[in-house]
This record gives sequence, C-alpha cells and structure tokens, in this order.
Amino acid sequence: MDGRYLVEIESWEPAFHVGLSSEATAPEHRFQGGLNYRRSFEITGRIVASKAQCGQKIRVWLSSFGADLQFGRDSDALDEVGQLHFRKEHAERPPVSATLLIPESSLTFVAAGLASA
Repeated sequence: MDGRYLVEIESWEPAFHVGLSSEATAPEHRFQGGLNYRRSFEITGRIVASKAQCGQKIRVWLSSFGADLQFGRDSDALDEVGQLHFRKEHAERPPVSATLLIPESSLTFVAAGLASA
C-alpha cells in the first residue's frame, strides 16, 4: 500500500481540552490571554493494512487547528500535518499511535463521517 495505513475504527470519542497556555505559546495564540483550548477526536482501532502491522491496535488523535496555522517551507510554518509512532508493547496503551491535524472548519464534517461509520 505504498506506506499507507488503513485503520478499522472500533470506537471514537469527541474530546475538548481547556488549560493554561505554556510559556512557549505566543501571546497572540492564547485564548482569552492565557488559555489554550482544543477540540479533537480520539479513535481506537486496529490496523488492517499495511501487512507488517496488520492486527495491531492503534490510537488516532484528530486534533483541530485554526486558520492562522500554516504548513510549508516558511520559517513560521509547520512541516508536517501528523505523526505516526511505534512503541514497544505497553499494557495500557496501543503499540501504535497517530496524530493528525485537521482544520477547525472541518470538525463538523469529521464528526458526521465518524458518526456514519
């Protein structure tokens, strides 16, 4: 599958996090002057392709980002829209986890898609 993964969704939950911004967060990116909030989806499932990881449990975190976040080669831009991590077997967590950034404006469509699966 050319390095692609196919995940069978076993369950998913919407999540909402509000907390204090870290010192590393630029002031213009802080909500109400000092808070950080994020809407996301937590998905648990099993990898059905690629063949090498078939059957392994996976946790996928779909995290939203605002219109001001840019991707690309600029010095202020992020160079990736997600990450895939493999770790040694751990009793409480799946051996594979992934994070994928999605536009805040797409959250409704993501929720509708997950609800229909």
